[in-house]
Amino acid sequence: MKYARVTYTTVHNKSVVTQAKLRIEGEALLKNIEKEAVKEGKTLLILDTATGSDAQKLYTRLGWNEVGAIPNYALWPDGRSCSSTFFINIYFNISQNDYLKHI
Repeated sequence: MKYARVTYTTVHNKSVVTQAKLRIEGEALLKNIEKEAVKEGKTLLILDTATGSDAQKLYTRLGWNEVGAIPNYALWPDGRSCSSTFFINIYFNISQNDYLKHI
C-alpha cells in the first residue's frame, strides 16, 4: 500500500519578548526554519500568531501569506482571549539549490 508523503510542517510558537529581539531573532529563526524545511523536502510551512502582534507584522514583511484568522483561538499572557492569524509559505516548483541561493 502506498501512502502520501507529508510535504508540510507546522512552525510551533516561540515567544520573543521585545520588538528589537523579534526583528533580529525572529527573522533569523524563520529563515533557518525555512532553509531546513526545504532541505527536508517540505513544500508548505504553516504558522500562526496573535492577531495584531508584532510577529504578524514580521511574517507579512518576510513574505508569508496570510490565510485567515480564528477568533478567540489563543490567550494573551494575562489570560485574555485573542484571535490568531494563520500564515503559509509555499515552496512548490522550487529546487533546494535555487531556494538556498536566495536566503
